[in-house]
Amino acid sequence: LGAGRGGRAGASRQGLARQAPPAPDSAFLDTVAEMLYFDSHAHVYPEFGLDALFSAFLANSARRAPKGAALALAVPLRSFQQSLEGALMSAGRRSVAISRPDREGGPWRLSDASGAGIYVYPARQVATRERIELLAFFGEEMVPDGLPLKETARRLAGAGYAPALAWGRGKWLFGRARIVRDFLLDPEMRKIAPFVCDSALRPWFWPEPLFGVAKSRGFRMLTGSDPLPGAGNERRAGCRGTVVDAGPDAPARELLAALAAQPAPRPER
Repeated sequence: LGAGRGGRAGASRQGLARQAPPAPDSAFLDTVAEMLYFDSHAHVYPEFGLDALFSAFLANSARRAPKGAALALAVPLRSFQQSLEGALMSAGRRSVAISRPDREGGPWRLSDASGAGIYVYPARQVATRERIELLAFFGEEMVPDGLPLKETARRLAGAGYAPALAWGRGKWLFGRARIVRDFLLDPEMRKIAPFVCDSALRPWFWPEPLFGVAKSRGFRMLTGSDPLPGAGNERRAGCRGTVVDAGPDAPARELLAALAAQPAPRPER
Protein backbone atom coordinates (compact mmCIF):
# COMPACT_ATOMS: atom_id res chain seq x y z
CA LEU A 1 0.00 0.00 0.00
CA GLY A 2 1.44 3.34 -0.92
CA ALA A 3 4.55 3.04 -3.01
CA GLY A 4 6.63 5.38 -0.86
CA ARG A 5 7.47 7.58 -3.83
CA GLY A 6 7.12 10.80 -1.86
CA GLY A 7 10.72 11.85 -2.30
CA ARG A 8 14.19 11.09 -1.03
CA ALA A 9 14.76 10.95 2.69
CA GLY A 10 16.22 13.97 4.42
CA ALA A 11 19.22 12.01 5.63
CA SER A 12 21.55 9.80 3.69
CA ARG A 13 21.84 6.09 4.31
CA GLN A 14 25.35 6.73 5.59
CA GLY A 15 23.92 9.27 8.03
CA LEU A 16 21.35 6.79 9.28
CA ALA A 17 23.98 4.13 9.84
CA ARG A 18 26.25 6.58 11.63
CA GLN A 19 23.66 8.21 13.88
CA ALA A 20 21.53 5.17 14.76
CA PRO A 21 23.29 2.07 16.10
CA PRO A 22 22.20 -1.34 14.84
CA ALA A 23 19.11 -2.78 16.47
CA PRO A 24 20.05 -4.90 19.46
CA ASP A 25 19.77 -8.66 19.40
CA SER A 26 16.81 -8.73 21.74
CA ALA A 27 13.54 -10.30 22.71
CA PHE A 28 11.78 -7.48 20.86
CA LEU A 29 12.99 -8.76 17.53
CA ASP A 30 12.07 -12.34 18.45
CA THR A 31 8.61 -11.60 19.90
CA VAL A 32 5.82 -13.96 18.94
CA ALA A 33 2.93 -11.82 20.22
CA GLU A 34 -0.21 -12.14 18.12
CA MET A 35 -1.65 -8.84 19.25
CA LEU A 36 -0.70 -5.24 18.51
CA TYR A 37 -1.40 -2.07 20.45
CA PHE A 38 -1.61 0.41 17.58
CA ASP A 39 -1.49 4.21 17.93
CA SER A 40 -2.95 5.15 14.56
CA HIS A 41 -2.24 8.89 14.70
CA ALA A 42 1.22 9.69 16.07
CA HIS A 43 3.51 12.37 14.62
CA VAL A 44 7.25 12.94 14.61
CA TYR A 45 8.03 16.65 14.33
CA PRO A 46 11.54 18.18 14.13
CA GLU A 47 11.22 19.69 17.60
CA PHE A 48 10.44 16.29 19.13
CA GLY A 49 13.06 14.21 20.89
CA LEU A 50 12.97 10.68 19.56
CA ASP A 51 14.23 9.23 22.85
CA ALA A 52 11.46 11.07 24.74
CA LEU A 53 8.84 9.83 22.28
CA PHE A 54 10.11 6.27 22.63
CA SER A 55 10.07 6.36 26.42
CA ALA A 56 6.66 8.01 26.53
CA PHE A 57 5.16 5.44 24.19
CA LEU A 58 6.42 2.59 26.36
CA ALA A 59 5.10 4.23 29.54
CA ASN A 60 1.73 5.27 28.12
CA SER A 61 1.07 1.97 26.37
CA ALA A 62 1.94 0.03 29.54
CA ARG A 63 -1.22 1.46 31.09
CA ARG A 64 -3.42 0.50 28.13
CA ALA A 65 -2.00 -2.35 26.08
CA PRO A 66 -2.72 -6.00 26.95
CA LYS A 67 0.20 -7.78 28.56
CA GLY A 68 2.49 -9.25 25.92
CA ALA A 69 1.10 -7.19 23.04
CA ALA A 70 3.57 -5.82 20.50
CA LEU A 71 3.61 -2.03 20.16
CA ALA A 72 3.12 -0.13 16.94
CA LEU A 73 2.31 3.34 15.69
CA ALA A 74 1.55 5.08 12.43
CA VAL A 75 3.32 8.35 11.66
CA PRO A 76 1.13 10.42 9.31
CA LEU A 77 3.60 12.57 7.40
CA ARG A 78 2.63 16.18 6.77
CA SER A 79 3.12 17.99 3.46
CA PHE A 80 6.56 19.30 4.52
CA GLN A 81 7.81 15.81 5.36
CA GLN A 82 9.13 13.78 2.44
CA SER A 83 9.60 10.41 4.10
CA LEU A 84 9.44 8.52 7.37
CA GLU A 85 13.21 8.16 7.37
CA GLY A 86 13.59 11.91 7.08
CA ALA A 87 11.09 12.51 9.89
CA LEU A 88 12.85 10.09 12.23
CA MET A 89 16.27 11.53 11.41
CA SER A 90 15.09 15.13 11.89
CA ALA A 91 14.00 14.45 15.47
CA GLY A 92 16.53 15.41 18.10
CA ARG A 93 18.07 13.57 21.07
CA ARG A 94 18.04 10.05 19.69
CA SER A 95 19.95 7.13 21.09
CA VAL A 96 17.35 4.50 20.19
CA ALA A 97 18.23 2.27 17.26
CA ILE A 98 16.39 2.88 13.99
CA SER A 99 16.02 -0.16 11.74
CA ARG A 100 14.66 -0.20 8.22
CA PRO A 101 11.99 -2.69 7.10
CA ASP A 102 13.43 -6.12 6.35
CA ARG A 103 10.80 -6.84 3.69
CA GLU A 104 8.50 -4.95 1.36
CA GLY A 105 5.62 -3.36 3.22
CA GLY A 106 7.13 -4.14 6.60
CA PRO A 107 7.42 -1.56 9.39
CA TRP A 108 10.44 0.38 10.58
CA ARG A 109 11.64 -0.41 14.11
CA LEU A 110 12.75 1.62 17.08
CA SER A 111 14.52 -0.27 19.85
CA ASP A 112 16.84 0.23 22.79
CA ALA A 113 19.51 -1.81 24.50
CA SER A 114 17.00 -3.30 26.96
CA GLY A 115 15.16 -5.09 24.17
CA ALA A 116 12.09 -2.83 24.25
CA GLY A 117 10.83 -1.79 20.85
CA ILE A 118 8.13 -0.21 18.71
CA TYR A 119 7.11 -0.92 15.13
CA VAL A 120 6.60 2.22 13.03
CA TYR A 121 4.46 2.49 9.87
CA PRO A 122 4.51 5.43 7.44
CA ALA A 123 1.23 7.15 6.63
CA ARG A 124 0.06 10.50 5.26
CA GLN A 125 -2.12 13.29 6.67
CA VAL A 126 -3.91 15.46 4.12
CA ALA A 127 -5.87 18.66 4.79
CA THR A 128 -8.85 19.15 2.46
CA ARG A 129 -10.37 22.31 1.04
CA GLU A 130 -13.03 22.18 3.77
CA ARG A 131 -10.28 22.10 6.44
CA ILE A 132 -11.13 18.51 7.35
CA GLU A 133 -8.30 16.01 7.66
CA LEU A 134 -7.84 12.55 6.21
CA LEU A 135 -5.22 10.04 7.31
CA ALA A 136 -3.88 7.62 4.71
CA PHE A 137 -2.63 4.12 5.62
CA PHE A 138 0.12 3.12 4.71
CA GLY A 139 2.91 4.68 2.65
CA GLU A 140 4.75 7.90 1.83
CA GLU A 141 3.44 8.97 -1.58
CA MET A 142 2.24 12.56 -1.44
CA VAL A 143 -1.31 13.67 -2.26
CA PRO A 144 -1.78 17.46 -2.32
CA ASP A 145 -3.60 19.41 0.35
CA GLY A 146 -6.50 21.69 -0.57
CA LEU A 147 -8.66 19.39 -2.69
CA PRO A 148 -12.32 18.72 -1.81
CA LEU A 149 -12.88 16.04 0.80
CA LYS A 150 -14.35 13.32 -1.40
CA GLU A 151 -11.91 13.99 -4.22
CA THR A 152 -9.05 13.68 -1.73
CA ALA A 153 -10.41 10.33 -0.54
CA ARG A 154 -10.64 9.12 -4.15
CA ARG A 155 -7.08 10.21 -4.90
CA LEU A 156 -5.75 8.52 -1.78
CA ALA A 157 -7.58 5.30 -2.62
CA GLY A 158 -6.28 5.51 -6.19
CA ALA A 159 -2.72 5.82 -4.84
CA GLY A 160 -3.16 2.58 -2.88
CA TYR A 161 -3.99 4.04 0.51
CA ALA A 162 -6.82 3.18 2.90
CA PRO A 163 -8.08 6.64 3.96
CA ALA A 164 -9.42 7.42 7.44
CA LEU A 165 -11.54 10.41 8.37
CA ALA A 166 -9.73 12.06 11.28
CA TRP A 167 -11.53 13.80 14.12
CA GLY A 168 -10.18 17.29 14.75
CA ARG A 169 -11.01 19.78 17.47
CA GLY A 170 -13.53 22.23 16.03
CA LYS A 171 -13.32 20.64 12.58
CA TRP A 172 -16.49 18.57 12.88
CA LEU A 173 -18.76 21.43 14.05
CA PHE A 174 -21.39 23.63 12.41
CA GLY A 175 -21.22 23.63 8.60
CA ARG A 176 -18.41 21.11 8.52
CA ALA A 177 -20.50 18.70 10.60
CA ARG A 178 -22.90 18.49 7.65
CA ILE A 179 -19.97 17.77 5.31
CA VAL A 180 -18.70 15.00 7.60
CA ARG A 181 -22.20 13.51 7.89
CA ASP A 182 -22.60 13.52 4.11
CA PHE A 183 -19.24 11.76 3.79
CA LEU A 184 -20.25 9.09 6.31
CA LEU A 185 -23.59 8.47 4.58
CA ASP A 186 -22.03 8.10 1.13
CA PRO A 187 -21.68 4.37 0.21
CA GLU A 188 -18.74 5.13 -2.07
CA MET A 189 -16.81 6.74 0.79
CA ARG A 190 -17.54 3.80 3.09
CA LYS A 191 -16.06 1.51 0.45
CA ILE A 192 -12.88 3.45 -0.29
CA ALA A 193 -12.29 5.13 3.11
CA PRO A 194 -13.32 2.51 5.67
CA PHE A 195 -11.91 4.05 8.87
CA VAL A 196 -12.70 6.89 11.26
CA CYS A 197 -9.97 7.94 13.68
CA ASP A 198 -10.64 9.42 17.11
CA SER A 199 -8.02 11.59 18.81
CA ALA A 200 -6.62 11.95 22.31
CA LEU A 201 -7.15 15.69 21.78
CA ARG A 202 -10.90 15.11 22.18
CA PRO A 203 -11.70 15.70 25.89
CA TRP A 204 -13.53 12.91 27.72
CA PHE A 205 -16.48 15.24 28.31
CA TRP A 206 -16.85 16.07 24.59
CA PRO A 207 -19.20 13.49 23.04
CA GLU A 208 -19.13 13.16 19.26
CA PRO A 209 -22.54 12.15 17.82
CA LEU A 210 -21.07 11.61 14.36
CA PHE A 211 -19.17 8.61 15.70
CA GLY A 212 -22.55 6.93 16.10
CA VAL A 213 -23.31 7.67 12.47
CA ALA A 214 -19.95 6.23 11.45
CA LYS A 215 -20.47 2.99 13.38
CA SER A 216 -24.00 2.58 12.08
CA ARG A 217 -22.65 2.80 8.52
CA GLY A 218 -19.95 0.19 9.12
CA PHE A 219 -16.86 2.37 9.50
CA ARG A 220 -14.16 0.91 11.72
CA MET A 221 -13.09 3.11 14.62
CA LEU A 222 -9.41 3.72 15.31
CA THR A 223 -7.81 6.06 17.81
CA GLY A 224 -4.45 7.74 18.29
CA SER A 225 -2.48 10.16 20.40
CA ASP A 226 -2.35 12.96 17.76
CA PRO A 227 0.43 15.02 19.38
CA LEU A 228 0.60 18.65 18.29
CA PRO A 229 3.83 20.33 17.15
CA GLY A 230 5.96 21.75 19.93
CA ALA A 231 8.74 20.48 22.15
CA GLY A 232 7.42 18.20 24.87
CA ASN A 233 4.27 17.09 23.06
CA GLU A 234 5.97 13.87 22.00
CA ARG A 235 5.21 12.69 25.55
CA ARG A 236 1.63 12.05 24.44
CA ALA A 237 2.72 9.21 22.13
CA GLY A 238 0.94 5.96 22.88
CA CYS A 239 -1.67 7.50 25.21
CA ARG A 240 -4.41 6.20 22.89
CA GLY A 241 -4.45 3.15 20.67
CA THR A 242 -6.46 0.30 19.18
CA VAL A 243 -5.84 -3.32 20.11
CA VAL A 244 -5.73 -5.42 16.96
CA ASP A 245 -5.26 -9.13 16.31
CA ALA A 246 -2.09 -9.08 14.26
CA GLY A 247 1.35 -10.51 14.71
CA PRO A 248 4.46 -8.39 15.24
CA ASP A 249 6.21 -7.02 12.18
CA ALA A 250 2.98 -7.41 10.17
CA PRO A 251 3.26 -6.10 6.60
CA ALA A 252 1.08 -3.06 5.95
CA ARG A 253 -1.55 -4.98 3.97
CA GLU A 254 -1.85 -7.60 6.70
CA LEU A 255 -2.24 -4.95 9.40
CA LEU A 256 -4.90 -3.13 7.37
CA ALA A 257 -6.86 -6.33 6.93
CA ALA A 258 -6.69 -6.95 10.68
CA LEU A 259 -7.84 -3.40 11.45
CA ALA A 260 -10.76 -3.74 9.04
CA ALA A 261 -11.77 -7.04 10.66
CA GLN A 262 -12.01 -5.58 14.17
CA PRO A 263 -15.43 -4.93 15.67
CA ALA A 264 -16.08 -1.22 15.95
CA PRO A 265 -15.17 -0.26 19.55
CA ARG A 266 -16.96 2.43 21.52
CA PRO A 267 -14.90 5.66 21.28
CA GLU A 268 -13.50 6.81 24.63
CA ARG A 269 -15.42 9.61 26.31
